[in-house]
Amino acid sequence: MNVDSDAPATARDTTAQPTTPAESFHEAVELCDLDKMKAALAMGHEIDFVDLNGSTALLSACLQGRADVVKALLACGADIEKRGTTITTPLMVSSMFGERRHEAFKVLLEAKADVHAHDATLKRDCLQLACEDGHADAIRLLLVANADVSTDNNQGQTALQVLRRTHGREVSFLGTKVDVQAIEALFPARAIAQADARKEAEKLEYEKDQQARIEAYKAKKEARAAAAKKEAATTKPAQSVEETKEQRKDLAADSTDGEIPFSALVRVGFVILLAAILFAWLVSGRRAA
Repeated sequence: MNVDSDAPATARDTTAQPTTPAESFHEAVELCDLDKMKAALAMGHEIDFVDLNGSTALLSACLQGRADVVKALLACGADIEKRGTTITTPLMVSSMFGERRHEAFKVLLEAKADVHAHDATLKRDCLQLACEDGHADAIRLLLVANADVSTDNNQGQTALQVLRRTHGREVSFLGTKVDVQAIEALFPARAIAQADARKEAEKLEYEKDQQARIEAYKAKKEARAAAAKKEAATTKPAQSVEETKEQRKDLAADSTDGEIPFSALVRVGFVILLAAILFAWLVSGRRAA
């Protein structure tokens, strides 16, 4: 088959008209065309429809930081708290990487999105997510909107604790320098006092835990030494017969304290007696001669 190498590659016809309400709606969202959105919705498309990625149109717009699309979707009646199959609301999504999504974040705040919403897994709310990101403007706006500074996540940390643990005092995070002291100044005094008290309590708990670990290690070491000593005493090998005899001889020698043993005296006496008998026999023989 001959193929013309200069022929243009086949491409999707971008001029084709949408054939379904869903296609019409997605095209309108991409173009941020409010009239087309409304027309697609009138055709029967559900504005809070969850796509194959588990996201709604509003969540996708927040992820992309499209403030204009967010406004248009809210104007068409999109659910401002709809999570889809994700664990975050649109405002929670906009709280993360705030610089890129800050305009969409402000639109949601103006529309009275719930600042107290949190994910079901890690129990992080919008303020904690903003503190993880270290975006001062988002944190300031959330505090103005009365975000709860005392809410704990699943690790028992408040937003201020998350800020301190994530960024230290002044570190680079994703290429952005975060001035933690300046952000801390945005928090009410009670939140700072609470974070300081928890930090001190955690320090004491850590020291207590370390001391307990040291004591447990010492006790375990002493128990092992005692067990080894007991085992050595109960498994002492039996002495050989020869060793026992030698020990008895040594004991006997030690017990005399330098005196001649009784057995030696008996042998000497016996020899003397034999010599006396022999001497008497010789004397008597001479007299008879």
